[in-house]
Amino acid sequence: MTMGFSEEEFKQLQNNVNKGKGMIDEKKKIVAKRKKRNPKQEQTALFTEDVYDVRKGQTVESETYYKLISPTKVVLPRKTKKDNTVYLNLNIYRNLHYIINNNAKKEYKRLMFDQVVQLPKMKKIALVFVLNKSTMGVKDRHNVCCIVQKFFCDVLTDNELKIIPDDDDKYIEYERYVSADQLSKSDFIEIYVIDKSYTVE
Repeated sequence: MTMGFSEEEFKQLQNNVNKGKGMIDEKKKIVAKRKKRNPKQEQTALFTEDVYDVRKGQTVESETYYKLISPTKVVLPRKTKKDNTVYLNLNIYRNLHYIINNNAKKEYKRLMFDQVVQLPKMKKIALVFVLNKSTMGVKDRHNVCCIVQKFFCDVLTDNELKIIPDDDDKYIEYERYVSADQLSKSDFIEIYVIDKSYTVE
């Protein structure tokens, strides 16, 4: 899974990101270098919105990546009123009634189950959340990604799935939040689950 880049370009991107450099800036540098070699070559999109199932893990420098697609909202049906749309962001989450919060988590698990169940059991992981927006408006990616991470990690550690034993620092090496630089048809988050099991003795 090279996200639109050649194997060599993707390795360079991943190495630079691991060194703490921003993914979007590094992506632009690679595309600029590519265009310099061939000015007529069109820019390849780094992230796409049309992949909604888990790809078979691809290995890059001893690390295997799995891509999942997450919503940024869930819809809770109601009998006598209009369905309740719960947006997954910090502003909404901190004011949610605990019953609505629990129902939102259950609905999120239902939406993500078919993707997560395809993941293998892992001893340790890292997570990258890529926020894709449908409008040019300013959006705080941490505001959205932190709640999606919380819901997603609850699914990973759910007793029915148990992809990882727990979601503490022992089992999640790091998480990163990134904003995609291209507009999509709708708001969603790409989640990259990086298998770090090889680091566990």
